[in-house]
Amino acid sequence: MNKINNILFVILTSVSRKLNFLPRGKVGIRLNKIFGNINTNPLKKFKANNGLTYFADIRSYTENYVPWTGEYEGKTIDKILQIVPKDANILDIGGNVGYWSVNLAEHINSGNTVSVFEPFKKNSERIKEILEANNLENKSKVYQLGLGDKNEKVGFRISQEDQENGSDSFNAQLLSNENGDIKVTTFDELDKKENFENIGFIKIDIEGYEIKFLRGAKKFFSKNKPIIYGEFTPQDIKQNNDDPKFIYEFFKDYLFYQETKDSFVKLKEGQDFTRDLLLIPKQLETKISNILKI
Repeated sequence: MNKINNILFVILTSVSRKLNFLPRGKVGIRLNKIFGNINTNPLKKFKANNGLTYFADIRSYTENYVPWTGEYEGKTIDKILQIVPKDANILDIGGNVGYWSVNLAEHINSGNTVSVFEPFKKNSERIKEILEANNLENKSKVYQLGLGDKNEKVGFRISQEDQENGSDSFNAQLLSNENGDIKVTTFDELDKKENFENIGFIKIDIEGYEIKFLRGAKKFFSKNKPIIYGEFTPQDIKQNNDDPKFIYEFFKDYLFYQETKDSFVKLKEGQDFTRDLLLIPKQLETKISNILKI
């Protein structure tokens, strides 16, 4: 029975990707509930639109639409990859289940590495799985730990949707004011041991812990000026008692761009922002602006 259901799932998701006029993600989420009720394995393996092998837990709020659309933040990833240097090493801070990680590892040249940081065990296992499925384990390294402003163990809060649906992988926020079992260290401390070199790009998405990561990486950023793309959600940052506009003080040699639906809009220093930001070293402004046409 499961075999038949899996075949039906593949057929329906293939059809869904061609029906651009449908809200495919929303339709898929409803169909996922049907498949979840009749299939004992909610983890689906499939080919994404870009040809890479993906996995998705159809119970997960982050992943449930991906098989039906064939992409995860596809347009954003495609845009960002245009400016990610192929001959550099990459940091993926907050790997979740590896959708960004696998695209970054595929993009860079052999001999370079994507270092992925993800504090939650099930998520980090999924990252390793997707990298291995695409034969990219030699271009990547996964660290199961969080990055903050001090060495500690903290608690976390799983998103309400993933709690209710019982997903094995999930979105969660680290909670700096709660004791727990999640190991957190500073990037500067880790850098002493690992000696991260030639970092050309950093992706950051750690659900409100972004400022704490930056505070724990002062030495690194005093010597390195990589391109940065990240989720800096003010509401989440404030929940960890940090000021979102700290990034303007921290990155004085950078220009700030707010992501919009189709492009990026340049921000004035100190201007309010909503979420996803592209941070460009000032010396690279002309080059990157020409590539992205911003």
